[in-house]
Amino acid sequence: MKFKRVYLQAAFLAAAGLALSNDRMPGFAIAHDPGQISLTPVFATSPLPSAALGQTLIASPLLSRIEGKPRLVAAASNGLISLLDAETGAPAWQIDAPAPDGQQVELVATPVLVGEKLVIVYQCLDRGVRVSHRMAVIDLALRQLDAAFPVLEFGAEKPAADGRSTVRFNPPTAYSHAALKHAPKKDGGLGVAYASFGNAGDTQPFHGWLFEVDLDLWRRQGPERAITAALLTTPEAECPVTVESGTREMICGGGIWTPPGPQLYPSGDN
Repeated sequence: MKFKRVYLQAAFLAAAGLALSNDRMPGFAIAHDPGQISLTPVFATSPLPSAALGQTLIASPLLSRIEGKPRLVAAASNGLISLLDAETGAPAWQIDAPAPDGQQVELVATPVLVGEKLVIVYQCLDRGVRVSHRMAVIDLALRQLDAAFPVLEFGAEKPAADGRSTVRFNPPTAYSHAALKHAPKKDGGLGVAYASFGNAGDTQPFHGWLFEVDLDLWRRQGPERAITAALLTTPEAECPVTVESGTREMICGGGIWTPPGPQLYPSGDN
């Protein structure tokens, strides 16, 4: 898959600057009339050129404050994570999503920030075939992969609707489109992250999966114990439908992939 060269443009970044702080908000100006508000570019401008990342940005950039400074996190589709100065657009540092040697990374799902940690989900491809789906944690303050969270590889097996067989998570027919979500726990800690899967291009058959990952268990007991729940939306073990383009049947075609990610609602004391 080839990606065109892209740039972070001024319009987005000027708007993003509005949320950086209460006392200094780049790109924000009040005109002579107190009722009038205007936006001015922060970058790219003549003295502050745009940052070239060299790959498509499909996941949405995120605003964060790292060590007291506003930072823009951009996750490119090839797994290159860039941390930019949100006031100048200058790249601060970059890191690649970890993958086995010789495999290609595709990152489409918008990551989630948990304090100064960035949780990412991506797929690894071998000769164009998706062979695994992974979650990793980056420590933005230390500028490195967080060694307390060994890379997690998704997998699950759930009972089928017929009560006799099972459905397994199948990497070649799964794809992570939706933004990751984070939820705190009432007893504190890092909370839980949710990752959703459908397929790429509506090519049947495929299944919809939603995984709950307990970040505290992951850190204490490793990735093998981190997945605490998995939801399967299409529990069909037999998938007679084979469609090259377009989902035409409900059976074996229930992906969870809306770009903003699943909605989380509080329930009782949770």
